[in-house]
Amino acid sequence: MLAGFVPGTAGVSLSFSSGPPFDVAGLLAALDRYPYGCLEQLVSRALPLLSVNEVAQALGKKEMVEQTRRARVDQAIAQIMDKQRYDGAFGLWSAQSERAQWLTAYALEFLTRARTLKYSVPDTAYLAGLTWLRQYATGGGNDANALASRAYAFYTLALAGVLTPGPVRYFSDAFLQNLPTPLAKGQLGAALARLGDHDRAEVAFSAALSELARNPWEGDYGSTVRDAAALVTLLTEAGLADHARLLALMDRLPVTATAVRETNTQEQARLLLAADTLMNGAAPLALTRNGQPLPKADPVRLVPGPDELAKGLTVRNVGRQPVWQAVSTYGVPTVPKPAAREGFKIKRNFFWRDGTAVNLDLVRQNDVFVVVLEGTDETKQYHEVILSQPLPAGWEIETPALGASGSGIPGWLGSLTEPAVAELRDDRYVASLVLSGQFKLAFAVRAVTPGVYELPGAVVEDMYRPHFFARQGAGRITVRPAGWVPDTPPPSAPGNPPAAPVK
Repeated sequence: MLAGFVPGTAGVSLSFSSGPPFDVAGLLAALDRYPYGCLEQLVSRALPLLSVNEVAQALGKKEMVEQTRRARVDQAIAQIMDKQRYDGAFGLWSAQSERAQWLTAYALEFLTRARTLKYSVPDTAYLAGLTWLRQYATGGGNDANALASRAYAFYTLALAGVLTPGPVRYFSDAFLQNLPTPLAKGQLGAALARLGDHDRAEVAFSAALSELARNPWEGDYGSTVRDAAALVTLLTEAGLADHARLLALMDRLPVTATAVRETNTQEQARLLLAADTLMNGAAPLALTRNGQPLPKADPVRLVPGPDELAKGLTVRNVGRQPVWQAVSTYGVPTVPKPAAREGFKIKRNFFWRDGTAVNLDLVRQNDVFVVVLEGTDETKQYHEVILSQPLPAGWEIETPALGASGSGIPGWLGSLTEPAVAELRDDRYVASLVLSGQFKLAFAVRAVTPGVYELPGAVVEDMYRPHFFARQGAGRITVRPAGWVPDTPPPSAPGNPPAAPVK
């Protein structure tokens, strides 16, 4: 099982539960390691930490104590508050971004739940957010985006205990049938249930469950999987869940659709909350580990060490209830992932600052050159993508960035795409952009340390439909010492290596 990982980095996590066959440990680990941080991703990473049982064990980190978990939530609260705008709403990437209505409700749901658990949330900023949300819920627009966001706003206000019945009842009577997604209808039903209006809540939930299938939509970061998982929690919290309804929702959550590699951060967060909901109150499992009884719990999570794995590990269900099993492996792969793509194309070129091509085997210490990343969307759909180019160990990024908001663009580069955000990290270049056609981005790097290094491939992927992606294969590059001179003078411009592009 671990043969494909570098020794010392690999591990196995085993999960057993009476609930659904979700890979709770794998989903938590994926969120824990997710390297990017827009508002949606920050909330999705932190929200499960408020309610999922035994988070430390699920992550395979037995040393994580409650204090450490609370520290992670506190850090997430600070990062989320940094994205609050002057008017109380939240922006996708920063406080200077345009207001994100649906995500404002998402952020305030997390902050409300965190306050309930005695986490420190700044009162003034929190109340400013609720004030903006109340104004938007009652006076927002009537298009699909606005209706979905307003339904979520009503739910979050009800969760915070600051919603009055009149506006939400009017909204339900006027717009229930126009709500664009099952989740929006369920959130409206949950808001009504919290206010004691169970008749309207029942109608709203019935409408949500009548048509569970939906198309992915950027307006609410949603999908069939996300909505079904979220409705499990909403129905249960409202006291309106029954076996038939939960069975219908589980039918939309097959193992193939809930696997870590198939899900985005939004889906992963809601799947974890659904798993926690479904397992809450279940009878403890009766399991043995190599013949010895395990402490009774539900779920039960094991992280066996290499020695135990080598000897063989047997877990038996000695109780009467059925048990779901999930197995996760993790570690640093011994072989980089091969080039692959689905729906996107990506290519990469390297140029000297005068526009001539670079031969990467002839680069010397202190040389500065430009990396140009270009890509194409072949699906003709809307995509919010992350583009990442990890750096070889011998390179570092030159600042500032090239582009409309960075330093001047050399004329030979032509027109560059303006990303929503670009980060010049120590180990990689990262950009987020809306892709509906083609893109072209560039940044400068400096060769700093002589040696031979692995050059990772560039990757572009849809943040919310990860099956759309393009990934380059890995290669090798050389950084020569500063005084190194090739045996044969290069035929191109003096002082520059031969013009041989590397793609």
